[in-house]
This record gives sequence, structure tokens and C-alpha cells, in this order.
Amino acid sequence: IVPIFAVADSSFLAYYGNVSSLFDGFSLSLSEDSSNLQEVLNEAYSNVVSTARLNFVLPDYISVNIQANCPPNSTFLPETNECSSIGSGTADFFISFTLNSCPEKYRNGQTETVTVNVPGFGSFDVQIGGHCACECENTTVPSSLLCSNNGAFSCGLCDCNSGWSGPSCNCSTAMCPLGPNNQVCSGESRGQCVCGQCVCKQPTNSVPGVTTPRIEGNTCECSNYECETDSNGLVCSGHGTCTCSNGTYTCQCDRSTVSGFYYSGDYCQCSYDNCIDKASNASVLCSGRGACDQCQGSCNCQPGFIGEYCSLSFTGRPLCTANEECVKCFAKAAKDDSISCSHLSCSEYSTLSSSQDTSTYTIPDTIDDSTSDCSISTVECSYIYYVAVSTNSSITVYQVEPEVCLPIPIWAIAVIIVISLILIGALILIIIKLIFVYRDHREYKTFLYEVNQSKRMQQENPVYLNPITETVNPVHGIVT
Repeated sequence: IVPIFAVADSSFLAYYGNVSSLFDGFSLSLSEDSSNLQEVLNEAYSNVVSTARLNFVLPDYISVNIQANCPPNSTFLPETNECSSIGSGTADFFISFTLNSCPEKYRNGQTETVTVNVPGFGSFDVQIGGHCACECENTTVPSSLLCSNNGAFSCGLCDCNSGWSGPSCNCSTAMCPLGPNNQVCSGESRGQCVCGQCVCKQPTNSVPGVTTPRIEGNTCECSNYECETDSNGLVCSGHGTCTCSNGTYTCQCDRSTVSGFYYSGDYCQCSYDNCIDKASNASVLCSGRGACDQCQGSCNCQPGFIGEYCSLSFTGRPLCTANEECVKCFAKAAKDDSISCSHLSCSEYSTLSSSQDTSTYTIPDTIDDSTSDCSISTVECSYIYYVAVSTNSSITVYQVEPEVCLPIPIWAIAVIIVISLILIGALILIIIKLIFVYRDHREYKTFLYEVNQSKRMQQENPVYLNPITETVNPVHGIVT
């Protein structure tokens, strides 16, 4: 039976929809005169037969697994156990029930019935029961010696009491120690308590810098791969062994095969290797003429010595005392390949270009009481050169940069300045002349204005009487 609520008033349709869902029914809109009743019933019937759905209620100790074989163009919805839009096809359901536990009634041989409803098609019953007891369970021996007095012996197996485990219940689950994080065996991800001892779980993934990663310790609190890593992710930079004590990790650095010294640093990132001249046979740090900064990998040379390994001496050598003519000539030659300096005695001078191999020379960055770059300046140009030391400790002056000169000659600049001053002076005189002309024009206009105003204000004396009187005679005309 599928209930159908045909509602004429659409405002109440939602309320009936909530009620119909409780009965697996339908709520449809009906016209006020019920003229569409047949259409509503046909629509409800189509909705019923187009969906194959299973409805049932199971107790907690029974679980179910449903597999459906829906017809083409149909979809299985596992949340509602239904095949939708089956049309005229056939839906096959495969149902398996599983007992999660055995209730007492099953132990007594009883069964129970589960009714499976298929709305619109009918229903069927399923009888569920189980064999939850064996005959040997009737001879259970509590606190058996075979179970170390810590469990019951039944059907050849030990059913251990709470707090005990193992085939013979001889392992206490409460004896395993706590790790630094106050968890048994430092947590399930690191170790497992077996017979009162922690059995560590070994990692299966590889760790950069560690040959065989492993977890160890009485509480599995330590490992050989959780020390600090370098920028490449190598544990202890690949130059040490990760050691652990009570959860605290330290890198035990190895000895370098290059320098013979131990690596240092929090993760063995510092080395003396870069302070030894590998081209020489001597394994002396900074050639014995400086101090090695392990973590920077560079030598801090003593006064008078320079070079990557402090192997070059600069004591007593001239600084910024080059031949000025040679410097200027090679500065010009650096800009123009056609210029030759062969006519000068400049055998120790040359230009330093980007294509030239400079690895055989050392240009000191800082030398006591001196400067690494020297300069010569004239009115129009400036020249910069460097005092460098070659591998055979000879001094060579390099013109590192071409000459830097003003874009135009100095005499041209002077002419431009003079002409500019003349033009500026003439412009100033013209401006002054225009100002005076403007002021004179304004004064002239003011004068004219005042003259016009004086003419307009002229008038006769009010006490003046004209001695000539004119009388009009209408007959004889005017008589004076």
C-alpha cells in the first residue's frame, strides 16, 4: 500500500509532503474541482513503479550489505537502498546479513524475522539465526593454570582477564612505560605494548641522509632521523649521525676526509673543507696565515696576506702607485681596440675584460691602510684600476673599467656657459625694458583719464546773473 495525498490547496502541500515521507508515499497537487484526479493517480503510480527501494529495520547486532544490479540508465543510491528510474527494466538486489554479536536468544537456538519492504511491489521476510555456542563452552575452566591464572580456558584457547594478554595470558598490558609525551610506548604510531615491553614500529619510507631509518628506545621515544636537516632536507647535513637521549636529539658530526677535522654546527653544516687549498699537498687551514670561519667557509687572513687561502703575500707592495700614462692608455684601449700602448713601458699593465680569465688573479677586497680600487681623475675623465696579485705573486695593474669622460669637451662646456650667460643677460634687459614701457603706458592712460574727468566737471557760478534778458512777444517776435 502506497498512500497518496492529493491536496487541492497548494499552501498545505509542504505539510502533507512531510507526512507522506513517513509512509513512503507521495503528496501531489490536485485542482479545486478534482478534474485532474486521474492524472495525479497516473503520476503517483509512475513514481512508484519507477523506483525499486528496500526498506527494513535492523537491530544493532545485525549489519547488512546490499549490492544492486540496476537496469541500464538507472542509478543505485546506497543511502536509500534504491534503483531510480528503472522504467520497464528489472533491478536485482543481493543482500547479506552479518551478526556483529550473539544475543542470548540465539544461544538458545531461537531466530528472528526481518521484514524487507519494497514499496509498490510488496514485501518478504528473512529468518535470521546463528550458532553462537559450542559444546566445549560448557566445560570452561576459569583461572586456569594453562592461562597463567589470568584467564579462562575454553575450547582450547585462553580468554584473558582485563589487563592481561598473550596466548597464555602471561603478558600484562599495564606494565609498558610512558614516553615523554605521556603516552604508552610514545603512542600507537611509534610503538606497541607487548608483554610489558614496547615493540617499536619501524618506518618503511626512506629518509635523506639516513641509511636505515629506525625508531628505538625503551618507550620508542627516539629515532635516528628526527634531528635537524639542512636546506636540502639531509638529516645532520649528511655529515653526521642523529643520536637521541630521552627524546632530545643531537647530531654527532663525522670527521671530514678532506680536512681531517670534524664537522660542526647544530646539524653538522659547518666545515673546514673550504679553508684548505686542495691543489696543494699541505692540509693546513688558510695556509697557516689566517683563521677559518667554518660556517661561512672562508678564511680571514692576517695582515699582509690575501687570497682565498691566504697564500699570497701583499706586504711591502705598492698600492695605488701605478704609472698614470699607462693607466690612461689602457683605459682608452679598453674602449677602442685600435689604440695600442706598445710605445709605453707598461709590461705590468693590461685591460681586464669580461672574457678574460680572472681566476688566476686575486684582487684584494680589503688591505690594511690601503684601498682595493684606485682612481685617477682629470678635468674631463676619470680612470679606475685595481692592484691585483697573480698566482706567481707578481703585481699587475688591471684597467677594470674603460675611461669615463664627459660627453662633450671642456672647452665646449665653457663656450656653452658663456653663450648661456650672454643670452640670459640679454633676456633680463629685454624683460626690464618691457616693464618700463608697460609702466609708462599705464601712466599715460591714467593722465588721459584725469583730463577727461576735469572737462566733465566744468560748470557756471551759481551766483552769476546774465545781464542779457530775452522776452518773447507773440505778435512781433522776439525783442531783446
